Amino acid sequence: MTVQWSRQLLERHVAPGICDFNRAEIPELNPSLVESGSWMFDHFLNSVLRAQYKDPVREQAINCVYRVQTAIRIYQEAKSLTFSYLSKSKPGSPAISLYFETLSTWEMCILNWQILVLVYNRLTLSKAFTNLDGSIDQRAYEIANSIKHSGGAEVGTVIPTVPMWLTNDGFQTCNYSMTYDEFAQLLTQAGEFVQQIIDPKSAASSNA
Repeated sequence: MTVQWSRQLLERHVAPGICDFNRAEIPELNPSLVESGSWMFDHFLNSVLRAQYKDPVREQAINCVYRVQTAIRIYQEAKSLTFSYLSKSKPGSPAISLYFETLSTWEMCILNWQILVLVYNRLTLSKAFTNLDGSIDQRAYEIANSIKHSGGAEVGTVIPTVPMWLTNDGFQTCNYSMTYDEFAQLLTQAGEFVQQIIDPKSAASSNA
């Protein structure tokens, strides 16, 4: 017999919105990004056999490749876990342990993307977004900050158990939201940027 938990208990002790989280449309990434598992090795070979960046660009470029490759791998894991959670959950009886595993995997993905942004800003001497501009980048960055500085914030009189939770459309915190499609766009842009810098010799030619 399946135990049925009340909405009040689940929302208070697991996560906001968990009772309404029953579907998700998570985009497939471009096949060229899904095959990113060899990017770090490709960058190594290019640096040894063709050309290499000078310090400190060398370190920052490696970090960019590493963070994006990691984020894309974790995205695939998080997507699979999300669908597994949804298939194993029933109204009033969510797969709670699997929910937290899924949530933590998405958190790792978003945090790796945020580290990329920090390195990108140093590498290019430009900003991925301006403060409070409402862009996808800015909202994703603030969501990552909520994860990093957890502890929650008040929503009415209730303090959420988690800094970020999952919805049918995407990710939600007390103050910001981002859809799965929007985050897939950010990873796609990140992947395209890394593909431009993975070969120092080609990157130098394109900037000449």
